[in-house]
Amino acid sequence: MFSALILAGLAAGAAPPEDVQTVVVDVAFGGLTPERVLATLQVADADAEVVLVDDGTDPHDARGDRVYTGSHRGPLVQYLPLTLTVDLDGKRQDVYTGTLRVGMERSVSLAFEVTTGAGGVLTGVRRASAAPGRMSHATEAVPLVASAVWAVLALVAGAVGLKVRRGTEAE
Repeated sequence: MFSALILAGLAAGAAPPEDVQTVVVDVAFGGLTPERVLATLQVADADAEVVLVDDGTDPHDARGDRVYTGSHRGPLVQYLPLTLTVDLDGKRQDVYTGTLRVGMERSVSLAFEVTTGAGGVLTGVRRASAAPGRMSHATEAVPLVASAVWAVLALVAGAVGLKVRRGTEAE
């Protein structure tokens, strides 16, 4: 039935539903305040440049919290080539270059933390969240902690079940 409606709409000249993907990029900086942060995404064999800002327009961020956010709407992709570039102290540096598997989701959130390494080289690391400062490390621990809690609960339930079973066998 649904496919018949789509075919009828196409026959009448209506456009098919558009498959678009929104990619949101968050980049957190510890003690650094860059002049410009740029994400270059390669989508449909073309580069899309997204300027990331720290102006508080993202509902999850506050102005001046050193979390820079930007978004891009484009066609659905499963793999997304991405380069993060930072202008700091008059120098432009690529801090991250890679291809990320984003799946075929309509909304994708990517988070990075930029730190200063040896020799003043900036390095971007993918994080679970772009929480300001060192909070991003804490958000990465949540799945591990949740798994540990479930494992302990399973062990306790198994031990209780074994004790109950042995108690009924003794009677």
